[in-house]
Amino acid sequence: MTADDLGRQLYRSLQRLLELPDTTKVLPAHGAGSACGKALSTETVSTIGEQRRTNYAVQPMSEDAFVDLVTEDQPAAPAYFVYAATENRKRRDLLDEDAAPPALDLSALDAAVADGAVVVDVRAVEDFAGGHLAGSVNVGLGGRFAEQVGSVVPV
Repeated sequence: MTADDLGRQLYRSLQRLLELPDTTKVLPAHGAGSACGKALSTETVSTIGEQRRTNYAVQPMSEDAFVDLVTEDQPAAPAYFVYAATENRKRRDLLDEDAAPPALDLSALDAAVADGAVVVDVRAVEDFAGGHLAGSVNVGLGGRFAEQVGSVVPV
């Protein structure tokens, strides 16, 4: 799908949402800093009415004008977006956020890497430069972590 196709889908979705009452709550799926949008708000809850008053993208305009507006100056989607979109459509069990990740001994780590796993070292770049596992990649936890990992780890 092209950016134009996606922009048109977004326009039609927004038009359907704007039929809802002004008091309808809006809970964004992405926030500021995401590559999934343009001029995203930091708000975590809103209403259709508030969006009508403050959101440039839902002001009255034609579909063509909307598509031009939301696609202008948008970078190309990172390579992992198609993979992520496909994976996001699959049903998943909820993760237990309190469970510790399983420990790996060296032989299990070697086996995982031999099977295609990539070791992502999240330490500061200075620490990584001081020594790291051969073949690992360094992506610090600050900034746009998901985007950066998606750009350097093959899918």
